[in-house]
Amino acid sequence: MTVRSEGQFNTVVYEEEDLYRAQDRRDIIMLHASEIERLGFQVDQLVRVHNSVGEMRWQRVRPFDVRPGNALMYCPEANVLVPATSTRIENARVQEHCRNG
Repeated sequence: MTVRSEGQFNTVVYEEEDLYRAQDRRDIIMLHASEIERLGFQVDQLVRVHNSVGEMRWQRVRPFDVRPGNALMYCPEANVLVPATSTRIENARVQEHCRNG
């Protein structure tokens, strides 16, 4: 799911920091702590998030109180993962980001 940050108006981002979610940057994917553990990731690990529509590389994994099985990323950055004909992100995958990938 995509969200706006506290320092943002519509798609204009005024601050990288998000006070609402206690985040200091926007190049992150927020997952439930149990999902981070299940996937074998570490906090701040760089990952690649992709689906059939697009991809985002070098996203940092961060724990957040989001329902297990879901992910939270910032709009408009994550819009690259949302099909133009849909309001849902379908079948997005998170993988460890490899230096050669």
